Amino acid sequence: MIEYIAELVRWVKRFFPAVKVVMPNEAGIKITKGAFRGILDVGWYIYWPLTTEIVVMDTTPQFLRTPCQSVMIGNGEVISLSITIEYTIEDPFKAYFLIQDYDTSLRDLSMGLAAQYISRSYDIPSMPSVSEWIVDGLEIVQKEWGLDIIRVFMPDYCTHRVIRIMNPQSATSVTGGVDD
Repeated sequence: MIEYIAELVRWVKRFFPAVKVVMPNEAGIKITKGAFRGILDVGWYIYWPLTTEIVVMDTTPQFLRTPCQSVMIGNGEVISLSITIEYTIEDPFKAYFLIQDYDTSLRDLSMGLAAQYISRSYDIPSMPSVSEWIVDGLEIVQKEWGLDIIRVFMPDYCTHRVIRIMNPQSATSVTGGVDD
């Protein structure tokens, strides 16, 4: 019942003017009747929620850390690495309209670039060369996505061994053990 009332209040509020504030560390996008109307600078904006939407995006530097991934190189060794990307939103229009989720896209693209570079190497590539490869790959899309890549670094970069331990229960399920 409370959810119904809350939805009703949200629906009724669309008929009254609203105020949106764009702070100094943000940029806003104004969309009226489904069409882009402009990028909003710092200030107060009164708008009609029934026909207008104002989206506010944080433009301060942000850090995105990828989860640790393991990549096998040509000689069979395995490298474990994680990547951290520092970026800002440079063009809110592109960041909102041209890419669905820039955090997920940056994470997936950087991990894919690292795996692509490392897996085609026969010897262990140096950390700066991997980082440079990632930066070069991200520079291609950063302007298309409205982002500015400030720097890329790898907090984790090491070789390791992969050891898979199977307990008896999982071993029988994998091999289709015999029931007595």
